Amino acid sequence: MSDLPAVTLAAFARMHDVSQACVSGWRRRGYLVLTADGKVDVAGSNVRLAARPSVHRGGTAKVRPGKPVDPGAIEVPRGAAEQNGAAGDPAGWSRQEALRQREIAQARLAQIEADRAAGLVVPIADVVGAVTAEYHIVRTGLLGVASKLAHRLAAATTPEACGALVDIEVRAILTELTQDAPR
Repeated sequence: MSDLPAVTLAAFARMHDVSQACVSGWRRRGYLVLTADGKVDVAGSNVRLAARPSVHRGGTAKVRPGKPVDPGAIEVPRGAAEQNGAAGDPAGWSRQEALRQREIAQARLAQIEADRAAGLVVPIADVVGAVTAEYHIVRTGLLGVASKLAHRLAAATTPEACGALVDIEVRAILTELTQDAPR
């Protein structure tokens, strides 16, 4: 998964300045990524630990300072997911898996809310409204081209002159749109 080595539960506990019993609890709750030989994958486990909620059952989770974790980057080991029934039907999940899935969902929602507050995402309804308004402006402008140019097109003597008149009018409509756009 990364360049960080896999370590024992005791070494992982020392790295996080917690007891080995705490790390064993993390393992039971599915927060640790274990290698085939039972060691802790440091990078994968740190991602899962960072994605936990900061408050669980009234206590606070110990979080080491670091960069924010993308909840979408959390990986579920394939073997553990199938053993716990996580693949597919939630009715087959164990209590620990259900709690883990809920915490992952809460972390993703918290990240979406943080992104929304930072202006990185917007509700889809706002985007649809803005695009619809732009399309309405374009449609209205283009539908008016024929009536606006009718007399000048009738006076034009060549097809090239007609094309030039239409081209100039369409470009004017599109230029007006880009000038009105928010920056």
